[in-house]
Parts: sequence; structure tokens; C-alpha cells
Amino acid sequence: MLAHRVGACIIRAMIPTTTPLSEPVCYDVVSSFIAQVSYVPDDMEMTVTFHNGSDYTYTNVDRETFDDIRLSASVGKALNDFKGGL
Repeated sequence: MLAHRVGACIIRAMIPTTTPLSEPVCYDVVSSFIAQVSYVPDDMEMTVTFHNGSDYTYTNVDRETFDDIRLSASVGKALNDFKGGL
């Protein structure tokens, strides 16, 4: 597994969804709008960073939802579906 620290989180190339998270993680994603998604397990916060440099943090996001979004074939569509359920 490839990993390196950037700021407060660890950039991961791939981590199994069954691996417990004890510290924040970040994933670069393939998307025309979204550059990266990160997750803080202790706070249940998911932050989405867009290619334009802006970001947005969602609270009360469980690990399963975070994994579903980051592993989706279309991260943007998965995020929109998630936002529609809020």
C-alpha cells in the first residue's frame, strides 16, 4: 500500500474498506470536478476538495458512505446522490 503524509492526513493509494482507520486519510480521485476526498474517522467528517481549490466538509458521514463515494465509478455522481439525501 502506498501512503505519504500531507498536512494532517495520510494520502493513501488504496486501503481496504475493512481496515480500521485511526487517523485522517486522503484519497486522490479521478473526477472532472473533484480532486480529493478525505476523512477524519474520529469526527466522522468528509472533506471534498475540488480542482478549483475550494473544499467543503460534510459532518456525520459514516465510513461506509465515505468508502462508497471514493470508490464509485463516478465520484461526482456519488457525491451528488449523497447530497440529495441530506
